[in-house]
Amino acid sequence: MRKVPTPTGRIAYLKGNAAFVAEAGAAGGAPRRLPQSDVAAGVFLSPVDGAALYFAARAAGNLRGFISRPPYREARPLPTGLVTQLMPSVVWSGNGKTVFLTGEKDHAAFEPTTGRLQRLRFPVHSASQDGRVVAFVTEKEIKVGWPGTGQERTLFSVGRPQPLFAALKNARRPDKLSDVTNTDPELWRSSRNWQIGAPALSPDGATVFFATNLGGGMGASANTSFCFFAANVKTGSLSVLSRLGVFFGRVPVECQVSPDGKRLLFLLSQHSSAVENPVFAHVADLLTQQSREILRAEPERKRQANLTDGAAWSPEGRYVAVSNLYYDVATVLRTENWEPRDDDFTLLIKDAATGRTVRRIPGARQPSWSE
Repeated sequence: MRKVPTPTGRIAYLKGNAAFVAEAGAAGGAPRRLPQSDVAAGVFLSPVDGAALYFAARAAGNLRGFISRPPYREARPLPTGLVTQLMPSVVWSGNGKTVFLTGEKDHAAFEPTTGRLQRLRFPVHSASQDGRVVAFVTEKEIKVGWPGTGQERTLFSVGRPQPLFAALKNARRPDKLSDVTNTDPELWRSSRNWQIGAPALSPDGATVFFATNLGGGMGASANTSFCFFAANVKTGSLSVLSRLGVFFGRVPVECQVSPDGKRLLFLLSQHSSAVENPVFAHVADLLTQQSREILRAEPERKRQANLTDGAAWSPEGRYVAVSNLYYDVATVLRTENWEPRDDDFTLLIKDAATGRTVRRIPGARQPSWSE
């Protein structure tokens, strides 16, 4: 077995009701609790300098954002316009200069070093290294946007699926796509039969990766067969990752390209019953299109199913942090009132190449990672 170096950098996570930052290595000392992070709802580290942006509950049910920099002794409130009642989606640019906040109606780009706040016309689900290009998904489209100009472009639309099917015809390994290539046209002509996953933008801003079921429909459980596509941001051309093959479950809503641009992390769930929705974490090499399952349900153990609460790449792309909870399905079915407790989750730091767990942090969830 190859020797894996000790993880480096900082990891932020929620534990109990507060936000913490700790050294990624097990010998890094005690975690530091972030100031004013009581009843925290989310914490997000800048990938570069460790600045922590987090939201905490305040009066009247509002969430207030704060930012704290190492050594995390003080916290500065975010602009008052970023007070919200619902937790926004938060995405840092890879260089740590811009953080994008996506709410139900309002979207913004914030520069922590200058305090500049820019309202955006579109949401942000993934950002390039320099923050100049972002990717996002709507109910029917995969799009890219340029925050500096406000321009946006559609890379794929359910209403115009022909380029997707053309990409399938040009697949290098069509034999691995048989479960999705025979979709009935009567199905894909209806937008209700489509699932489109969250987009993952490459660090250089050149390629968007996304998954879709090609309009093949899904059962009451929302399980479906899907595969991954790559969209060229400059030309708009589409290609299918045919060697990666077809997966079954719910189309991934968590999908991230590693900071070095070499791997794709995605989480997918499979609905089996009201309480059993196992989650599987995969890491795919984008050059070889070989995939490794690094997290799954463990039927050989008494704890038969699992849930996840967040995943993150290490800055150099060697490790993945994923918060996971195993539970006994039989016990849940017997009690019929089970709800997961935050303290039951465990943050697992895994070697992305082998799936081997190198560190566990009990009670931690919603991880983010910084240099």
